[in-house]
Amino acid sequence: MQSLKNFSKKLLKLYKEDFSGINLTRILDEEDFFNKQILDSVYPFVEYDFIKNLLGKYELVIDIGFGGGFPLLPLAEKFPDNFFIGLEARGKKAKVVQEISQIMNLENVKTFHQRSEDLIIDLPCLITFKAVGTVQLCIDRLNCYEDVTVLFYKGPDYKNEEKDLMLDETWSVLKKEFFELPHGEKRTIVILQKKVPRGTLLKNKSNRLKKLSDIIVDTER
Repeated sequence: MQSLKNFSKKLLKLYKEDFSGINLTRILDEEDFFNKQILDSVYPFVEYDFIKNLLGKYELVIDIGFGGGFPLLPLAEKFPDNFFIGLEARGKKAKVVQEISQIMNLENVKTFHQRSEDLIIDLPCLITFKAVGTVQLCIDRLNCYEDVTVLFYKGPDYKNEEKDLMLDETWSVLKKEFFELPHGEKRTIVILQKKVPRGTLLKNKSNRLKKLSDIIVDTER
């Protein structure tokens, strides 16, 4: 835990000084920043084997709508053996968070100015969403042509928010975990799995769509 606290202090210093004009986070108190941004991001993966094992199953993790870098950066720090891709609709934040990841020596992070609905997911991966939108909205925007698992960070009122969740036969709910963080705030983790039927052909719905495999190859060139 101490290593994460050191990481938190260094990251917060960057946010408050070098990148103070970008509005990456409104939480600037050191303790609150650690609890609400760092610990909140990694806690489920540390405390629950079922969730941690997902990082063993999937080497590739995609964080959609990472904003100021959460949970993208804390997860990348805690789990250096996984490769993390961040998708963000705001180009400036995508660029700045990539720069911050380099300063923090997170070589397992790549960020992209990219909307999820404009991406074809053609590789098996774990997808994370935190404070982005409803489960229904996020799922509806995914174009999956490979088996994926999707993890949602939600608040304590998840049941009220998602009463009318509609999933087709390719989606299943794997787990809902209600827990309390050490500083007292309550959270819900919701995990869904997408099983793509064998023989499903990848159809490019529009010329504007990119393939996940292509953007990864581009980063390796």
